[in-house]
Amino acid sequence: MTLIKSISGIRGTIGGAVNNGLTPVDAVKFAAAYGTWLQENYPNEQITVVIGRDARISGQMISDLVIATLSGLGINVINLGLSTTPTVEVAVPMEKAHGGIILTASHNPKQWNALKLLNHLGEFISGDDGTRVLEIADQEAFNFAEVDDLGKITRDDSYLEKHIQAILDLPLVDKAAIEAANFSVVVDAVNSSGGIFVPAILKGVASGITNMSWEEGVESMVTAIGDFGTAVAGIKLAVRGEEHLWSHRPAVFVFNHQSKADVVIVAKLLRRDFAGVGKQEIKKEQPIIGKVLELGGVVFIDRADGKSAINAMQPLLEAMRKQGKSVVIAPEGTRTVSPTLAPFKKGAFYLAMQAGVPVVPIVIHNAGDVAPKGDFVFRPATVDVTVLPPVDTSGWRAQTMDDHVREVRNLFAGVLGQPQEGATGRAAKARAGRSKTPAPQRAAGTG
Repeated sequence: MTLIKSISGIRGTIGGAVNNGLTPVDAVKFAAAYGTWLQENYPNEQITVVIGRDARISGQMISDLVIATLSGLGINVINLGLSTTPTVEVAVPMEKAHGGIILTASHNPKQWNALKLLNHLGEFISGDDGTRVLEIADQEAFNFAEVDDLGKITRDDSYLEKHIQAILDLPLVDKAAIEAANFSVVVDAVNSSGGIFVPAILKGVASGITNMSWEEGVESMVTAIGDFGTAVAGIKLAVRGEEHLWSHRPAVFVFNHQSKADVVIVAKLLRRDFAGVGKQEIKKEQPIIGKVLELGGVVFIDRADGKSAINAMQPLLEAMRKQGKSVVIAPEGTRTVSPTLAPFKKGAFYLAMQAGVPVVPIVIHNAGDVAPKGDFVFRPATVDVTVLPPVDTSGWRAQTMDDHVREVRNLFAGVLGQPQEGATGRAAKARAGRSKTPAPQRAAGTG
C-alpha cells in the first residue's frame, strides 16, 4: 500500500494500515486538516467547501467520508457529485466558496484515489499553505462542531451545464467556425466523468450552437449509451416488431429485466425522447451511465420505500403530458435471477392510464447471455428482442388494474413460452382471445 503526502494534497492506494495507504482514517484526518486550515484563514466566517469526484470505485466512499468530516467541523459542503477537475475549479469562485476538494487520482489505476485541495480562487493551494495543512494533520489539532453547529450539505448537479455554458460564452470560442469545420472527434473518457462532460460539450459546439440546448446534449449522450455501449460490448440486436417503437409516442415502454445489459439495450432501442425509472443502486453500480440517465430525466427510486417511489414518479407524468416524452420502466422492479418472469408491479400501468398513453411491451429474450446477474463482465452475444403492438389503456380503470397488469404480463409470458396467469377479472377475460406473437427470427437484426 502507498500513501503520498504533498503540499497539494494526499494520494494513495485504498486499504492497508493507517498512514500506509489511503484508509478511511487517513481520508478523515486530511479532510479535517484542510477544514481546520480554512477556519484558521477565515476565523469569523461560515466556511463553504465545494466537493466533486471522479468515477473510480472508491469515489463514493471517500466522498462520503470527506463530506461528513467537513460537516462535523461545522463547514457547509456543496456536493457536485461526479465532476471533472476543471468543473470543481470553476464552481468554487462561482459559489463564492472558501475552497474545494477534488477527489480524483487522475491517470493512476483504480486502486488509487486522492484529495486535491483548492483555495477560494479554485486554484491549487500554495506550497506554504500545503505545508500548514500537513502540520495540522500531523498534530491532529482538530476542533469539531457541536450538534447545533454542524455544517449543511447540499447537492448541486447543475455545474456540468454551467461549466459548458461558461466555455461556450468565451469570446475566443468561435462556435460558427468550429461547426463549419465539421470535425470528427474521438474521445477516450477512461470510464470516468469525462464520459459525461466531453460528449455534451462537443455536441454543444457541433450542433448549431446558437440555439443549442443542454437537453440536446444530454439526448446525444443517452443515444451514445445505446450505440457505443452495444458496439463496445459486442451486443447485436435481432429485433422483431421494431416499428412499434415509433408508432405511438409518447408511450410507457415496459421491458423484462434480466441483466445490467438491459440499460444499453433499451437505450439502443428507444434512442431519444424518453425518461424512465431506475433503482438507486444503478448510480453506484454504473456511475457514468447512471449520471447520464439522471441528466436525461431518469428518476431513481428507493425500492424499499413505496410511498417515496410513487411521489418520485410524478415528474414523469408531467414529462409525458407537457414535453411529449415517453417513459421506460421495468415492471418487475429488479433483475431476475433466472429468465422466468417475476410478478409485475403496478406503477408503470397506473402511469400509462393517468397520462392517457399506450403501454408498449419490449420482450428481451436472452440478455442473460451478455451479463448474467452477478457477472461484472459483458460478453459478446446476439440478443433477441420482440416489440409487441401498443396496448390501448383508454378503457382502463383503477378497479380493474390487476387484470390489466396480468394481461400485459401474459403477453410477455406468451412470447417467452412461459406459463400464463389465469384470467380471473373482467378486463382479462375481455382480451382472453388475443393471439400470441411468434418468437423473433434471428436473421432480422439491427445494430
